Amino acid sequence: MAERILVAVDGRAAGDRAVEWTAARAARTHAHVTVFQAVEVPAVLRSTEHRTAMHRVADSIAANALATLGAAAPGIVVEARTEEGDPVDLLEQVSADVDLIVVGTNGSRGPFQPSTRAVRIAASAASPVVVVPDAPLDGREGVVVGVDGSESSAHALAFAAAEADARGERLIALTTWRQPVYLGYEGAWPVDLASDLAQYAEEQAAIELAGLASQYPDLVVERRILEASGAEALVAASEDASLVVVGSRGLGPVRRLLLGSVSHALVQHARGPIAVVR
Repeated sequence: MAERILVAVDGRAAGDRAVEWTAARAARTHAHVTVFQAVEVPAVLRSTEHRTAMHRVADSIAANALATLGAAAPGIVVEARTEEGDPVDLLEQVSADVDLIVVGTNGSRGPFQPSTRAVRIAASAASPVVVVPDAPLDGREGVVVGVDGSESSAHALAFAAAEADARGERLIALTTWRQPVYLGYEGAWPVDLASDLAQYAEEQAAIELAGLASQYPDLVVERRILEASGAEALVAASEDASLVVVGSRGLGPVRRLLLGSVSHALVQHARGPIAVVR
């Protein structure tokens, strides 16, 4: 069965990037793509005239997205779907029926403002969510995945490995560690402690990556162990990675409205495409 991708558009530059990213993936996977728009009609503008005008604009945006997809991935199945309502609620409702949701973020106020709705979409969707900022997509290489030993991390690793193998790119497994901080003070901890933390991170990564070689014999896997915060390291990696993959949360399952701190920061500040996987 063909992969089902839903790409949300709103006429903004980041939405165009999301369509561009989706087109490249659909060309590779022969996916069935739905161009989705949520039309929010203010209560004061719910006359037939205003609603018709807003849907006319939505139809124009959809037509441009469909043309881009058709040109970049000829032969794939594409369709447009427009619904009235809150984008977060609507995307949550349809997410159980698709394999992947793709949205754009550009920092301006709009349906997919990174500080609000993109975070909420990534937190509430039943499917993985790819968030594409308004940044160039060419010249990127490598699929980066955050590995921290959690169940969420295992799901992210499985997604990232399949993605890297399909792309024919390196899988970069990134594990971070930090010396402990007490009461806001980061002391001069013994060298042995730092060494032990780094070794533990290395061992944890090795455990999680065990078995990939048999599943993906041609996949090149690179391990990176960094003394840094997970959010900082992944945001930095997003500068030139094809895709950065992270679990929806690490410790402490909080469903719907909250992402884990790392995935939350990555959605807000990534400089390239990222995938949030649950």
